[in-house]
Amino acid sequence: MQVAKHVFDASNIQVFHAYEQNIHPCDDCKLCHHKLACKHKDDMDAIKKAIQHADTLILVSPIYFGALSDQCMRIINRFQMMFEAKFTHQKPFTTLKNIYLISTAASTDTSMFQGAKLTLSILKALFSAEHTNALTLGGTDDCKDILATYQDEVASFKRSI
Repeated sequence: MQVAKHVFDASNIQVFHAYEQNIHPCDDCKLCHHKLACKHKDDMDAIKKAIQHADTLILVSPIYFGALSDQCMRIINRFQMMFEAKFTHQKPFTTLKNIYLISTAASTDTSMFQGAKLTLSILKALFSAEHTNALTLGGTDDCKDILATYQDEVASFKRSI
């Protein structure tokens, strides 16, 4: 979050902290496959509403075992209703101009970010995003000042958005 706050103007952003959200997991009940609805009534409704009124989606998550955090993925997995709306019912939920990913990992092995980048690619297709970009920073567990340590990478990412 420290990097995201440095890169983006917080005054224009609605933030949802994944671990503070009450989000039920998608259990593949197929309701959204048959009609534009979800059986769960939870904090996902506010997230969907925010996405409908946004032009940019910013995902910020650490990497655990080569994937975004479980709570972040719980939210993304609930995008299944949006997927069904677009690809089954031919009624796209919304489009986004930009999707950005900021992710950190303890490992310096860059392959740790492949799952997150694949998720970003899927989201690009789902939301017909014009522009996506990922800032992935490895070896961050031993980093005392992430902004100083990765100043070149962060500056380059900031210029690209």
